[in-house]
Amino acid sequence: RAPAWTYATTGAGRAQVDAEVVAAQAAGLPARFGEPDELPFATTGGVELPDQAHFQPVDFCRGVAAALPDVHEQTPVTAIDTVAGGVDVRTAAGHRVGANHVVIATHTPIVDPGFLAGRMRPSRSYATALDLGDSPVPRGMYLRVESPTQSLRPALRHGRPVLVAGGFGHGVGDAD
Repeated sequence: RAPAWTYATTGAGRAQVDAEVVAAQAAGLPARFGEPDELPFATTGGVELPDQAHFQPVDFCRGVAAALPDVHEQTPVTAIDTVAGGVDVRTAAGHRVGANHVVIATHTPIVDPGFLAGRMRPSRSYATALDLGDSPVPRGMYLRVESPTQSLRPALRHGRPVLVAGGFGHGVGDAD
């Protein structure tokens, strides 16, 4: 566990941080304004949430998959129908799989009663894991409020600490 910081590097960003501190405290979170001290560059302050968990999504998904009775990967689904006692999943190969519950883990919805796919916009962002050698890797997780968004967080790679730097998201095909 480590602190999670949302930080700013400009005056406008500082106003966003101040508003986030107020909103987080109003929601009962133990947030406070402060100056991140692990970053190697100047900030105009940040909101800190102490004692946050580091979430490793791949490890989480592997654990969920191991706990499930059946996982059907690389199986194109053509329909999911609600039936008495659960759901009926139809595959492109013509098979039917019955289940109490189904997890749809796709980028865009394959069952879309709310027409969400029509409101989606493809985007991309970037990340890299940096081995800092003998330099210390920050313990905390850091997210910049200004655009472009930037994220810094520690991780382990082959047992060694690395810094995962990400962000600079944009719509696919945008000139920037």
